[in-house]
Amino acid sequence: MIRPIALRNLAATPTRQVAVVIDENLEALETLTPVQGEVTVTHRGDFLEVEGTAQTIVTLQCDRCLRGFNYRLEANFDEIIWLDHEAEIMKGEQEIAIMNLEEHLNADGELDLLDLVYQHLCLEVPMRKLCEADCPGILPVEKKSEKVDDRWSALSKLREDLS
Repeated sequence: MIRPIALRNLAATPTRQVAVVIDENLEALETLTPVQGEVTVTHRGDFLEVEGTAQTIVTLQCDRCLRGFNYRLEANFDEIIWLDHEAEIMKGEQEIAIMNLEEHLNADGELDLLDLVYQHLCLEVPMRKLCEADCPGILPVEKKSEKVDDRWSALSKLREDLS
């Protein structure tokens, strides 16, 4: 089990860098195979530089035909996370100015790598899920010819005449 990285400890290491190999199932993401990849976190004083790759196989449902199909989910990411040296932690709902929409972490806090990988994998799930590029969709089921009740024969004849 990969534990969150304590940022104070990372800053105290000589290289100020840690590389983590991931090979485990994420509780929040239903996958057929464990998530595999590698994440490198480098502490740069005021920010963290995070680079990584992750991949797994998930089962998606086709938007056209509703069949399930397997899909290789891959994420390659390179991210900057700013460190907030003030110990103020936001609680509850607060209004945030548009210029402050970058991701921030408390400099004395922790970085949860599994949550970060989960977020990047979720961003890679395709918006339009198709089992094949030329998926025909739901095909109509052929009905066996059934004997029509004689009382409806006039309506059936009218339908044929209008066609």
